[in-house]
Formats: sequence, C-alpha cells, structure tokens
Amino acid sequence: MWTWVFFFDHDHFSLDRREAAARFLHALQQDWLQTPSPSARPQEWFLLETCYRVELYGISSTPVWNDVRRRLEEALGWPVLCLRSPEEVFERLALIAAGALSPTVGEPQVAHQVKEAYRQAQGYRSVGRVLSRLVEQALHCAHRIRQETRIQDGHVSVPAVVAEVVIDQMPPATQPRVFVLGTGEMAQWTLKYLVDAGYSRLVVGSRDADRAAHLAGRYPGVEPMVWSSEVAPSIVEAFDVIVSASAAPHYLWVADDLAESIRRRAGRPLLWIDLAVPRDVDPAVGKLPGVRLLSVDDLKALIQGEVARKQQACRQAQALARAAAIRFAQWLENLQVEDLARAIHHQVEAYRQAELARLLRKHDWTPEERALLDRFSHRLVGKLLHPVFAYLKGESVADSEASEAEVCPAASGPASDSSET
Repeated sequence: MWTWVFFFDHDHFSLDRREAAARFLHALQQDWLQTPSPSARPQEWFLLETCYRVELYGISSTPVWNDVRRRLEEALGWPVLCLRSPEEVFERLALIAAGALSPTVGEPQVAHQVKEAYRQAQGYRSVGRVLSRLVEQALHCAHRIRQETRIQDGHVSVPAVVAEVVIDQMPPATQPRVFVLGTGEMAQWTLKYLVDAGYSRLVVGSRDADRAAHLAGRYPGVEPMVWSSEVAPSIVEAFDVIVSASAAPHYLWVADDLAESIRRRAGRPLLWIDLAVPRDVDPAVGKLPGVRLLSVDDLKALIQGEVARKQQACRQAQALARAAAIRFAQWLENLQVEDLARAIHHQVEAYRQAELARLLRKHDWTPEERALLDRFSHRLVGKLLHPVFAYLKGESVADSEASEAEVCPAASGPASDSSET
C-alpha cells in the first residue's frame, strides 16, 4: 500500500490551474463516494482545500494510485506533482497546518482549514485508521511547531493583509461602504480586522440568512444581508469595497451582468478582493472602469518580505516535522507488519484446525487425547511461527522476548470434528 498526496499549490501552479484541479478533485471525490466498488477507489482519502492549495491525500494500492494520476493528467492536461512516502506526506501536511508553507508564514487560519477538511472527510467516512492517525498527528506536530518556534511572531495572515489593503485604498475616515460575502474562516477574520480598524458601514452577506445574521451579530453596527445573484448588481452599485470569500464552485460575479451597475457608479472607484478558490469573481470584472480587482495571488506579492524574516523559524519547523514524520512512518510500518502477522497466523491456524480435524476422524480418541493433540499442534505452530514473526518485527530470535502465547493466541478449545479442507 502507498501513502501519497497529489498537490496543487501556489509555489508550482497558477490560480487558474489550482481552480481547475479543485473542480476536478471535487468531482472525483463524488465519483468515489457513489461507486459501489471499493477496488475502484483509494482505501482512504482526504481532500484539503485552502486559499493557496488543493491537495488530495490517500492510501491505496499501486494500480489505484496510477489510475488517480492518469485521470488527473488526462483531465487537466499537464503533469501533476505527487509525494509517495509516509515521511514526505506527513511532513508536508504538518508544515501546511503550521503555516510554514503559506505565503503568509505562520498564519493561524490554515490549521482551522485542515481541521475542517478532516471533519468533512470523517463525515464522508473516507478516512480510516491510517489517515486519521496522519492528520491528527500532523495537527499535533503543527501545534508543537507554533509553541516551540517563533513562526507566528508578527504573523501576517491573509485577512490581515486584506485589511491593510482596504485601509490603504479606502481609509476608515472616508467612511466607505464595505460588503463581505461569506461566513467561513476567511470572511470571519476579515470582518474582525475591518471592525477593529474602525470601519462602521459593514454588511456581511450569505445565501443562508441565519449564518449572515449570526456573524453580523458578533459586531455592533454590522448588518446581515441574504445574498443572491439578483442582488449582485445593486451591491456593486452601492458599495465601495467588496470582499468575496464564498465556497461556491463557480463565478458569483460575472462582468457581463455587472457592466450596467459599474456605469451607474459614474467613475467612483471600487476595490474588489477575491479570497475564494475557485474564484468568486470573473477576472474580466477587473477590466471594468474604476474597478481594482485583487486575487489571493495578488495578495501573495504583498507579503513576500515576511517570508525572509521567518526563514529561521521555518527551518526549526521543518526539523520538528521531519522527526514527527519518521515516528509516523515507523508506526505505519509496524501496523503493516502487525496486519501481515495477523493474516499469516489466521491462515496457519485454519490449516492447523483442518489437519487436526482430519486426524481426529481417523481414530476414536478419548477427550483427554483430543485435548492433548490440540495443545501439541497449537504449541508446534507457535514455535514454528515465532522466528517468522520475530524476523518481521526486525528482532533476533534469541533476543526476542515474545512468547509463543503472544505470537499465537491460545485456542478457545479443542478443534471441531466438522472442520474440513
């Protein structure tokens, strides 16, 4: 079995390609959830999506891994990137959760996004004992990195950068009207930073009226709004700043539908920040008169200086993640050995029971003799398997402290006469 991750991140792929990968991976996940054949999908999988990456983690045989890679490359039209060792996969996820691989090094939001993706995978029942262990230990490692390094010191998160851009372009003193679309992690933090910066004319929108009201209710003066495509033109006409951070799989703001609203603004500037991946805003919106449209990749360029300042913390984070990754790989190797040993024991015990039953049918043995033969065959199997299991565990036969009883658990009683090969 392979432990693997296919990844599409900001370091290697443009936003367009990340969006395409996200759409395909979501469709692929739905196929797996609906397929009746377990052999046609990974044994376990976990789909992670953040502002700057979409990644598919999995446990599967080589044929399934090859099939996933083939389908990705055929659908997307370019070579994909993949890691296929337990150490590398674990280390990557731990560093992601710690914020060490984010453009905004040390950002706390990404850990919440990993937890949310994990909760979703648990809901789908697509994670089992291996990926559950991997995610939980990676999150634990990420917490340790935050505690033991200075990776969060003076961190600049994406929502904090959004607030800085808004303050620079539309200062609170000018009393701009600000509309935030979405109620997820990014929208919540963005709203908090804007409130803290002194913006007083804030509206938060969502398709779900209860979610919008709940988020708006956290801050005095923030108004909720039920969003729909029908109200989009009026929002564009009325607001000075729009921050869009929904989880929609397609554009919510399309240039052709908004051209008339932009014309009615009569040249008033509109700052538009799209935090969604896939994007909420049609890139053509940025070409409309008076509109300045920024995507998550545009924000990335504003915070590169922060990465250099945190290089030492990143090196410390990598060392901690690597040590934890080695421990995870050792656990996984032991788990695979235990599974193999259990399978061997199960098969050999079946042979023992069958041969013992054959022998017992050939003579009228007394109950005492039957019990004696059962104990003899049981101990013989134990002694024969003991060096095999010691070898699998990497122990010397002489030094191993495992007893035959530990290697081959005691039978529940004499073999049944009805056993047959």
